[in-house]
Amino acid sequence: MGEQTSVIIKDFNKVYSQRAIFDGIDLKIRKGEFVCILGPNGCGKTTLLKAIAGLEGHSGRIKRNFSTIGYVGQHPEEMLLPWLSVRSNMTFPGKNADSRIVSALMEITKLKDYQHNFPYQLSGGMCQLLLIARALTNRSDMILLDEPFKELDFHMARKMQNTVLKLWRRYRPTMVMISHSIDEAIYMADKVIILSDKPTRVKRIIDVNLPSDRNHGIMTHERFIGIKRRILNEF
Repeated sequence: MGEQTSVIIKDFNKVYSQRAIFDGIDLKIRKGEFVCILGPNGCGKTTLLKAIAGLEGHSGRIKRNFSTIGYVGQHPEEMLLPWLSVRSNMTFPGKNADSRIVSALMEITKLKDYQHNFPYQLSGGMCQLLLIARALTNRSDMILLDEPFKELDFHMARKMQNTVLKLWRRYRPTMVMISHSIDEAIYMADKVIILSDKPTRVKRIIDVNLPSDRNHGIMTHERFIGIKRRILNEF
């Protein structure tokens, strides 16, 4: 039996104002894989992520082999329902919400004390936490994350990284995350995809090959530093 895939991308292209943004991207993402995408500003990382979600037109082919999807974008205020409470937003639409996960995420994100509040009463960082929690709560088999931790302070970002990894290891959704942090990409993913500048192509795919049950102490290990060196050589 061949390996199972969540997404197969063939000859992906996108044109803006008669200018090609991509140079025929081919990618395969396996089921249950955690993939991080790195690349320079403006190379089309968010466009690619939206295309996988079916939110962006394109040429080429994207074959999707997943049933439910969670999308965590860069602008949480546009993705939350303002008339629903924090808790109701977290469990929306509610069909697959696991009360144990809801309770755990309420605690670690410190949203428990705000669960009856509304999104406009939260800070930008708290809204981002709520979006991440919603995707995890509903146990989507594909979760797309566009720089999900960039609005968080250092301490909370680390806690959320560990929470996301813990839940990924438990439920094994396929996760594709955009990041601008090389350290974060190596720590979170088991595969890092490096994109070039425009016209964008896949410059290198690097298998992380670190223990799945990791903590932030691994960032000082020689294997981690070696992977970081390989990625830095691509920029």
